[in-house]
Amino acid sequence: MIRCQKVRIYPNDDQKELFEKSFGVARFAWNIALQESISMKEYNGRKLRNKFTKLVKPLYPWMKEVSSQSINNSILNLGKAWDRMFQSKKKTRKGYKVGRPKFKSKRNSKQSFTMIEITSKPQQAPAMKWVSHKLKIPKCTGRGKALPKIRTAENPRWKHAKIKQVTISREGDKYYASVRFEIKPNREINTRSMQSNGGTVGIDWGIKNLLTLSDGTTIPSQGFSKIDKLIKKRQRQLSRKVKDSKNYDKAKIKLNHKTQKKMNMRDDYLHKVTNFLVRNYTHIKIEDLRPSNMVKMHRLARKIMDASFYKFKTMLVYKAEHANKFRQGGNTVTVELVSPFNTTQICSQCGKKQSHKLSLSDRIFDCEFCGNHMDRDLNAAINIKNK
Repeated sequence: MIRCQKVRIYPNDDQKELFEKSFGVARFAWNIALQESISMKEYNGRKLRNKFTKLVKPLYPWMKEVSSQSINNSILNLGKAWDRMFQSKKKTRKGYKVGRPKFKSKRNSKQSFTMIEITSKPQQAPAMKWVSHKLKIPKCTGRGKALPKIRTAENPRWKHAKIKQVTISREGDKYYASVRFEIKPNREINTRSMQSNGGTVGIDWGIKNLLTLSDGTTIPSQGFSKIDKLIKKRQRQLSRKVKDSKNYDKAKIKLNHKTQKKMNMRDDYLHKVTNFLVRNYTHIKIEDLRPSNMVKMHRLARKIMDASFYKFKTMLVYKAEHANKFRQGGNTVTVELVSPFNTTQICSQCGKKQSHKLSLSDRIFDCEFCGNHMDRDLNAAINIKNK
């Protein structure tokens, strides 16, 4: 079982310098390999890596200053990106549509490189360790030098699990480490037991209320008006600066802080909501919506994107799978995607479709056949449950 944990790290000045070199080398390897891939029509990551190691790497001695893993993993990730694109074209890939890999820019605020645990012998000590607030990764300065332990903001969630991969990234002026653990079965169970068995529930997704449940529970949408005003202010300040100047870079970092804060607020709220659903219901039915079509309505596009339905659905599915694998005893949790077709137009009491179509401003559902009078989102949630 693979589990991930992303944590903020606090490198010293020497470590920051090493990280920046690794970012640059990984980005350079990606761009060279992508150019070669496009010109030669070669999309296999291993073949691109071998060709880069034999022909390109000897021409640039400064690439030896960092670990070779940052180069190899960057090119292998390029091969995976090509695979995702071809799978998306053949419609064999789940999720959103993926396009062709793009060249990376040093102007991008987010940079990263990846290190993988490689042990040739079973009795060999692991090169990656995370004990308390200290993270150790393989040497990143070339031959003979080892990177000191990096101070982290949190402890590892799975203390006895084996570290398989560490990705160091920079977002703005902050550094993060994404650590992948390999957890043995029936060990380090980290799932809370079910709080209450609510049975089957239908969920209607909306804008005014983020979720309306078929049992009458409503979860309000999160407000971003205050943080949006600050983001607009930072954007205006950035637009007045001379591009690529020092003041421009400072203003860009301040803008990144606000956008990152908004993203963290959204993720935190979605985690709390999905945890509530998984811990209180056994069969969850949600609408199979396509936000890419919904955002074409310009006046509601921002609110639809802020609600992040796709991320909510992804979180709910993987948390239900995680709870079923690690929860000892009790009921399992299933997530079912239901077609939203006519869930608003059909009466949840008599099951008949209305002759008139409800507009977005109509918040009350009045059945012309049985006289049912109720909130339109609650009526839709009950229809989703009964589908």
